[in-house]
Amino acid sequence: MNTPFDVNTVETFRRTRREKMQEIIPGLWLGSQEALHDEGLLEKCGITHILSATPTLTKESGVVTTSLSPPTLRFCNSKGICRMIIPVQDEPSENLLQYFPRSTEFILGALCNSGRVLVHCLAGASRSPTFVAAFLMEVYKLSPAEAIAKIRESRRLVRPILGFYDQLMVYEACNYRPSNQPVYLHWHLRAQCETEIESPETTTISKCPKVLAKIPGNIQYVVAEMSRLACATCSKVLAPMQSLLPFNNAEDDHYLAQPIDWMSPEFDNREHEGNLACPECETVVGEYNWNGRRNIREQWVTPAFVLYRRSVVKVC
Repeated sequence: MNTPFDVNTVETFRRTRREKMQEIIPGLWLGSQEALHDEGLLEKCGITHILSATPTLTKESGVVTTSLSPPTLRFCNSKGICRMIIPVQDEPSENLLQYFPRSTEFILGALCNSGRVLVHCLAGASRSPTFVAAFLMEVYKLSPAEAIAKIRESRRLVRPILGFYDQLMVYEACNYRPSNQPVYLHWHLRAQCETEIESPETTTISKCPKVLAKIPGNIQYVVAEMSRLACATCSKVLAPMQSLLPFNNAEDDHYLAQPIDWMSPEFDNREHEGNLACPECETVVGEYNWNGRRNIREQWVTPAFVLYRRSVVKVC
């Protein structure tokens, strides 16, 4: 009987599901919650550190040594295993990105001290491989696709949800330090808008959403002090260069990671799109669209806050 699947591939997938954890690189294991509770297996593999991606913070017997914001829990259990628990759901809107530097530091610290690390979530298919991929990207300078491919060499069932893959792309674009980077801020705002994102072509860019964006109830504005983009008509300062998204080229308009403080009166109307006028001379200097706008390369930027290149000048 003909089958749409390769027999060897199917058997590999079944075997991987039976196995509770796999070694991705020497000393770094990826697995499911079943592996966490198999003390014999942990001892056999010499596991000294465990990174858990779970919905809530839960602590077994042990001493809490670190608690940070956003919240994580770090402690040593009764078996002497050092654990870090990161409270994340397996949902596309969940912000794993904010934890990547911390999880990578935890894994790297263990491996550099001859430790052996297990990273797990419930099934070991989405959240935990995303954290492992972030580690491989930063330490070995792999792309998101290369990191996921490396993980699948050992654990074939790995399938991070699209929202997590998008966050890996943002992590790379932020040079692995996402705190106040424009790409990260724009991604965070895009996540708040709850648009439907499909197969992102590049970081912070998605295809045209099928539904209206949800305009955040509390919009965070960038203050336009110490700026380097000004109105070409009256020289009114409009935006800091640091707020520009990095994919602009010599012909494209200026796309901003977040709206600027002087734009707030326009957004009080709660419209999904409109023009942006200079607050000094009222010249139209740009536009906005919470559902997104195509850039010069026909890619969607969602949401889009745009200053027309012809309407602004760079000032020293």
